[in-house]
Amino acid sequence: MSQRWVFLSAGPEGAPLELDGIRIWQHQWQRVAEHHVEVIDPQYGQTHKFDIYEIHCDGKAIRFAAGELSASVWGFYIAQHEVNS
Repeated sequence: MSQRWVFLSAGPEGAPLELDGIRIWQHQWQRVAEHHVEVIDPQYGQTHKFDIYEIHCDGKAIRFAAGELSASVWGFYIAQHEVNS
């Protein structure tokens, strides 16, 4: 099984955004020691390399890729698992 990263949301730094019920800007992000992921900006089609992060809260581990698409505008992506045939 492999995974691809799909666009979730974009907005100004600190703008309200929840993943699995967790407000991500209100928690400390821990960078996952993995390679960067390549994602496509859905508006301009540019490729970006974003780090993968985790938030641990209420017994949950939320994983996402995030980075700046432009000055103080952040993009968020989540992994979607694919079955290899």
